Amino acid sequence: MHWLGWRHHLREALVAVNVVAGIFMAVGFVFFVPTSICSRVKQDDARSDIQNIGHALELYRRNSGHYPSTTEGLQALVSHQALERLPIDPWGTAYHYALGRGVPRVWTDGADGLPGGEGDDADVFNRSLLPRWLIESDGPPLISVPPPY
Repeated sequence: MHWLGWRHHLREALVAVNVVAGIFMAVGFVFFVPTSICSRVKQDDARSDIQNIGHALELYRRNSGHYPSTTEGLQALVSHQALERLPIDPWGTAYHYALGRGVPRVWTDGADGLPGGEGDDADVFNRSLLPRWLIESDGPPLISVPPPY
């Protein structure tokens, strides 16, 4: 009977060790998650938002026969009930919209809030809204700077 008590204490000790190890792993994951994972999640969230805006733009175009003008902006999607509300990008700023050459462009300036950038600061835009000739060009379509031609 004495050795059965020993097995019981061993089981309790192993459970306690597993619980403590689990707590250390959880704390380590929360405090030491690489920032690249967090930034990738934010960029994926921005792509998802932009894709939803793209669907709303297509709905708007089907109902009205054209995309909203740059002046009307994304607010036209809310006014025409294509979107309930305008999404804010994961970095807390509004998405940009421009209509150029009949092509709607939606983007966010990334973590730094400035055009261009690399890594976390890279602009995020949806290539599926763009024609093939613009997709194959380098970088995102920046409407604020007209092309040199």
